[in-house]
Amino acid sequence: MLLHEISHYLVARKLKYKCAEMQISAFGAVLYGDFSQAVGKDLALIAMAGPLANVVVCASCASVWWFFPEIYGWTLDFCEANLAMALTNLLPAYPLDGGRIVIGVLGKRFSYEKCLKSVKNATAIIASALFALFLIGLAVGTNLFSVAVFAVFLASGMLVGDVQRSYVKISYAEMARTKAERGVEKKTLVFTQNATVAQVAKKMTGNFLYEIEVWNGDRLFASINFFEIEEILTYSPSNQTLGECVKNRRLSSKR
Repeated sequence: MLLHEISHYLVARKLKYKCAEMQISAFGAVLYGDFSQAVGKDLALIAMAGPLANVVVCASCASVWWFFPEIYGWTLDFCEANLAMALTNLLPAYPLDGGRIVIGVLGKRFSYEKCLKSVKNATAIIASALFALFLIGLAVGTNLFSVAVFAVFLASGMLVGDVQRSYVKISYAEMARTKAERGVEKKTLVFTQNATVAQVAKKMTGNFLYEIEVWNGDRLFASINFFEIEEILTYSPSNQTLGECVKNRRLSSKR
């Protein structure tokens, strides 16, 4: 579990996201952050890191067995546990990593809410199938109680909200300054004042220096520099509009 979650942590930090703590839960060890912004590719990469780490461990064990077959008996359980964790977490169910990967991939074309709804529907199907497998086991005299417990936990995942769905950038301004030392392309993003913080974050990557123009109809409502963008991404709710951000944060506006 620690290898799995530490891998999530390392990738999240590499992508400049803030992680708060690791907790033990019904699903094992869970990494928490100040979640609100990560979408698309970043969300998929962070989610994929955990299962991939378990797969690497399995491959490493197999490689070591080739050269030192005498340790096979000592490490087989460890290898099987990692394989089971990887395959289980890759199920397209929420809040498992597989569900988050699907949300990240589909997020390029659909809204987060629509992706989450689809994954939760898949979660309901998987949980129902697992519980049906438990009932079949009872009928034939096979104890599959652990499968039933896992099905219940998956079903409970459908009740989990999306408040803690993603991570907040540690310091967009700091990252921009670092890139500026080597030379970085500057881009201007144009939004209406009704665009949300989540929509802004979805358009941004770590490869450019950004400024934002907020328009109200045919008039420029506000210009937001990259220091102010950092403030918005860090402190504003993901569903807050840019118009509200300008008003609440008293950003430099042009009417």
